[in-house]
Amino acid sequence: MTRAPIGELLLLLLGLDAGEAAHLDADLEVGTFGAGVDAAQGRHVVVVAPDVGSAKMARGFAKRLNGSLAIIDKRRPRPNQSEVVNVVGDVEGRDCILTDDMIDTAGTVAEASRALKQLGANDVYVCATHALLSGPAVERLSNAPIKEVTVTDTVRIAEEKHFPQLKILSVGDLLAKAIRYIHSEQSVSSLFEG
Repeated sequence: MTRAPIGELLLLLLGLDAGEAAHLDADLEVGTFGAGVDAAQGRHVVVVAPDVGSAKMARGFAKRLNGSLAIIDKRRPRPNQSEVVNVVGDVEGRDCILTDDMIDTAGTVAEASRALKQLGANDVYVCATHALLSGPAVERLSNAPIKEVTVTDTVRIAEEKHFPQLKILSVGDLLAKAIRYIHSEQSVSSLFEG
């Protein structure tokens, strides 16, 4: 198996199969995750939950990628500031995919990526559904040891907030398909069965 385009990886994480992926915009193929998703070529992927509350979602992603799970143990000394206390799971010598539903000020993912690298992780990738990119987010993400930040276009990201590691995937076709399924009284959950 060759390296999977980043769009295919995100679709995999959403639960769509390759056949459904073929119907989505070419915009989804905006780069590759490279070795991060080459589990079939012997690379072991670790999906990292940014907190205990996200562990169930991350566990599902890890299962789909035939990888393992790690969890960031963090605390928040102040609003919009996080501090990594511990990483639960083995990340040494492995590529990590840090998943989250939203990136606001990017404190969590920036600190988590540093902690993962300090523990010997190879490359760190971040994927999130919503990118608010408030306040210092762009600077934090640009300066963090993150190879790629992949988000969807559910929130418009102003041009001045784009940075080299940022990849934006369109969810327009997926949402249109969901609306068609609802209109024709089909199960929307079938979009996410793999």
